[in-house]
Amino acid sequence: MDGRVVVGVDGSSQSLEAVDWAVAEVRARPRRLHLLYACGWSLVDLSFGGNGPRLSRPVDTPEGVYLMAEKILAEAAGRVDINVPVSTEISTDLPGRALLTASRTAELVVLGSKGIGGFAGLLVGSVAAQVTSHGRCPVVVVRDPATPSGPVVVGVDGSPASQRALEFGYAFAAAHHRDLCAVHAWTWPEPIGPGPVVPLTYDRDLFRSAGEKVLVRALACLPLDRTEVSVERRLVAGPAAPALIEASAGASLTVVGSRGHGGFAGLLLGSVSHQVLHHCAGPVAVVHAP
Repeated sequence: MDGRVVVGVDGSSQSLEAVDWAVAEVRARPRRLHLLYACGWSLVDLSFGGNGPRLSRPVDTPEGVYLMAEKILAEAAGRVDINVPVSTEISTDLPGRALLTASRTAELVVLGSKGIGGFAGLLVGSVAAQVTSHGRCPVVVVRDPATPSGPVVVGVDGSPASQRALEFGYAFAAAHHRDLCAVHAWTWPEPIGPGPVVPLTYDRDLFRSAGEKVLVRALACLPLDRTEVSVERRLVAGPAAPALIEASAGASLTVVGSRGHGGFAGLLLGSVSHQVLHHCAGPVAVVHAP
């Protein structure tokens, strides 16, 4: 990793909110801020009359896309403190692909939940969904302009991705002087045939105890001697996604692993992570397993 925090900007209000969030993060943990504008869509003419996509204009003309990109980047850079080192980049690639390329070496990628051209009914745009699913580094999706001062909420299920998410959330909480809330949701198997909802062969207390052990083992890997972070263990009976969505109200950040236990092997973003990304209040971080 090269220590950069890469922010995808496109001129939308959501992307400017992502810049503000990233500036606060760089202030707390000094790193280089890199603003990336990808103008691939602007350079492609998707008209039905030709033989497929083609460049709509030369990029070196005064009225070209580069002038628009420079203006957008200048506006975004103007929101950055003078004490924060910042660099800018114009990429001719498509936005999702440019951010995925940056994620290979960046320490963190930050973007707005939905950019210019997104459908009004979508809570998370296609670029955010693509980058959170395939990114090589942690990806933060910023939805709301205000930064809450509540705890950092992390979903824990014992999987490698959730353990890395817990480590990320703990480091974020320490840097921003926030509390940490580790949430584990436990359930018991549903019967596959007729009969009671909870078969007599299953002991509710045993499943709860197993859930407690998952939290204890996960937290045991953290440097809990750091007294500036107060850690809450929250054990919830029921599905994980609703528990995390409820806990996200007022949270500084909600952190999930890309895919937990029980997910289908071919999915890069599990169902819980997908639901949290689309429905949580406030910013969401998706962390992939190594």
